[in-house]
This record gives sequence, C-alpha cells and structure tokens, in this order.
Amino acid sequence: MALPPGLAPVTDLTPCAWVADALAEGGDTVAGGVLPGGYEAYVRLPHPVDEGPEGDGGDADGTWAAAAVRNSTVAHPLAQWERIALDRGEHDPPEGELDARTLAALVPVLAAHTATPEDCLFGVWDGYFGGRTAYLTDRTGLRARLWVARRRREERERNRRFAALPALATPGRDYLFLRGPVTEAERASRLATGGGLFRRGPNLWWPADRAWCVASEIDFSSTYVGGSARLARALLGHERLEAWPASPGDLTTLDADTVNPPRP
Repeated sequence: MALPPGLAPVTDLTPCAWVADALAEGGDTVAGGVLPGGYEAYVRLPHPVDEGPEGDGGDADGTWAAAAVRNSTVAHPLAQWERIALDRGEHDPPEGELDARTLAALVPVLAAHTATPEDCLFGVWDGYFGGRTAYLTDRTGLRARLWVARRRREERERNRRFAALPALATPGRDYLFLRGPVTEAERASRLATGGGLFRRGPNLWWPADRAWCVASEIDFSSTYVGGSARLARALLGHERLEAWPASPGDLTTLDADTVNPPRP
C-alpha cells in the first residue's frame, strides 16, 4: 500500500511525546483528559447529526441546537447528546470522528493559525487496525464478490503495514501517526483506516509548532480544539461550524450537563 505524496508514516515518536506527557494523568476534563493543558482557549465542536433517511451515512448537517429545539431541551457548552435528544427518534451523531463537511470547514481555519501548516502529525487510534471493515456496495453477484475481495486484500496489507509502526500510549488509547500538511487531514485518516465509511478525520492531531491541537476521542460525539484566543474566535464565529466555548476544567462526562434532565 503506497502512501500518497506528502504523507509519511511516523517511526520516531519523539515529536509526539509531549502529548503523552500532557495526558499522562487522564481524567474527565477537557485539559488533561482530552487535550493538553496550557492553551489560551478551548473550543468544542459538536459532531453534526446525519438527518438523512435512517441515518444514511452521508455528510451530516444537523446541529445540536436544532435538535434541542425539536426536543424542547437546551443546547449549551456542556450539553450532552443523550440529554438533548431524549431518545425521540433522533439519529445519533458519530463518535470519534468529524464528518467530511465539518473537516473541510475546519482545516483552512487551522492552517491560518499555525506557522507550520505543511508539517502536521495525524494520530489515528490503533484499534482501527486488525479488524474487518463492513463494506457497502451497489455491485451485485460476481462483481460484488470480486470488489469486496480486492478491498479485503487492501485491508490486510494496510493492517500489516501500520501494525509495524510504533504506537504512542496515552491513558486508555494508543495512536499510530502519519505526518504531512494539514490539508491532508482527511486523507491521512481515511488512508490509515482503509477508507471506511465513517472515518473522516484523525483522532489526535497538531502542527509541528503545537499552535493548536485537535482531539476526536473515540467515545465522544464532540471534537475539542485547543489553541490561541484568535483561533477560538475564528471557530466560534464560523458560519459553517457549530462551535461552543470550552474551559480547561470542563467535564466531558454525561453528568456535565446539569441543565437538561436525564432521560426518563
């Protein structure tokens, strides 16, 4: 499996060690639990909800704010999806990933707020490797079987190649890394995870100058960004992003939402 120009596997984890050190204690807060502490500002990006029929896996565009209106609940910076949706037929937002549309809006903003946009590290959870992807195709009969067989061969080669990379250990998660320009964020993740239907953004990534850091924790339906106050303002004011201010000590657990009542 050849990597596209501009992306390279990371075999020396020295440039990644600072994140492991920053997350060494783990925890349930934004800083120290999800992202390194010390950034001037933090922002939370709730993952858009797929409003297509039966959650068709297309680019999501539904906001949590709209879901809150439908359910007579409140969208606020510490809101949790389980408390907003109330299990009333809402499609759940994806966990551990950004959809392609959100990622396309986010990347140019991030690129403008680092001095090293051509040199970023993209961490992908190592749990993506070694499994079998469920492939969907409109092909039928022999064509379908041949297509799936080819994808399986590619998958085995991908797993073999990435299994040889060293993994960065953080509390509860290990990550494998690719390196390249920030504009390759989506391709880095989709390449590493075999182009699966719902893998559209790295899980932990930052530029070489560490001007910001982005985390899409596997079990979370929100992505968190740490960076400068200017970056935070740009994200919070972006017309294509649902973005909420976050604080270093914000809890990321279900109990963080004290505004909306638990589901009955």
